[in-house]
Amino acid sequence: MSPSPSLLARATSAIPAPAQPTSPATMTKRLAFTTATIYVFDLDHGGSALPADTGPPVGLARHHSRQERIDLTSPVSWATKRSRVRKFDHNERMNLLKAANYSMKEIAAFCFDAIDIRKSRLATLDEIEAKRQARRRKLIHNARRLPQHTADDCPLEQDTKT
Repeated sequence: MSPSPSLLARATSAIPAPAQPTSPATMTKRLAFTTATIYVFDLDHGGSALPADTGPPVGLARHHSRQERIDLTSPVSWATKRSRVRKFDHNERMNLLKAANYSMKEIAAFCFDAIDIRKSRLATLDEIEAKRQARRRKLIHNARRLPQHTADDCPLEQDTKT
């Protein structure tokens, strides 16, 4: 079986370039990035990467599996290695966790945990919406209880009429 897909995290190192004087009074400073270190992380069970629909969460492993250093001064060496992050469907996530040596029992436990988290999030959203609706009803009720003023009641309006 092929190794599980990996995602990249980049951290760059910088070496300041020599300052280029533009005039005796002002100097500009430049910063040039010369190398980048790429840390490659395998996919693993990831509790914070909860999918919105169904299935177990898949995220990055805790420790990187390999590290690469590339030279940024030659654009060809790093520009061609870009990749995109993609979303996995339910079955793909299950297969990725199987490939990462998790048992079906562990994967099922991950799924049940994910269901509990989704339910909790929905309950929180319902609670927030109920509080918002209660505040709105209270504002409407209080607005109806306020006395309605006419232009004749307002002293500023009377001053402008004369």
